[in-house]
Amino acid sequence: MTNPLDLNGKKWPLYVQIKDRLLEDIRSGVLQPGDAIKTEAQLSEVYSVSRATVRQAVTELVHDGYLVRQQGRGTFVNKPRIDTPVGNMYSFTKHMEERGHKPEFKIIDFEIIMPKASVREKLGLREKQLVYRLVRQRSLDGEPIMVETTFIPMHLLADLDQEKINAAKSLYSLLEKEYHIRLDHMVEYFEPVLIDDLNSILLNVPKGAPALYFERVGYVNNSVYELSQSIIRGDRCRYFVEWLVPKQQ
Repeated sequence: MTNPLDLNGKKWPLYVQIKDRLLEDIRSGVLQPGDAIKTEAQLSEVYSVSRATVRQAVTELVHDGYLVRQQGRGTFVNKPRIDTPVGNMYSFTKHMEERGHKPEFKIIDFEIIMPKASVREKLGLREKQLVYRLVRQRSLDGEPIMVETTFIPMHLLADLDQEKINAAKSLYSLLEKEYHIRLDHMVEYFEPVLIDDLNSILLNVPKGAPALYFERVGYVNNSVYELSQSIIRGDRCRYFVEWLVPKQQ
């Protein structure tokens, strides 16, 4: 009898092969979001391996965001990640509404501060120039997915307050309508990180879960008007790039 875990004769570690089979079932739609997967005992029997081997495969899929454990109920297929384009100047709110989601934000903190040297340098400020510091928890369809910290030089928006931010659907919309400021280009940076204690609480995910650190610097006429630094859940979001291939001469 052929070993069900032989993959074209390649002897990959057993837990890797089980992980690959489960992942293929998720990506192909055999397992749908919300479906329960087989128990460790059942998978152990199907693949003739130890429960420890199954547990390692399932744990990695949980860590990668494809599965979610619910205490006392079992392990289920997680919701698909939300696709967002890289390199587009977009409003988070508008972009998600256009895709049928319900975006919301909650202000965690809003204050006027003396920025750290690293923030001051990125904003091109002199010493002792103040900034607004806005921290928001962003949610989609009732689920927190991002913690965003935005810095704006105070001298650019002398009367910005929390009431105006709450009333606006998006910060960029507020900048345009209230202050006639429209960012003309942005520079964006991404890097993988692990969720720390505070963001674990705000995003309702375990400490150490994978995430993306996203930094955006927004310009108007080559002057920096905004610096945003976000922690984005790796299990709920992914970013893509679309390229136009130049025609051959």
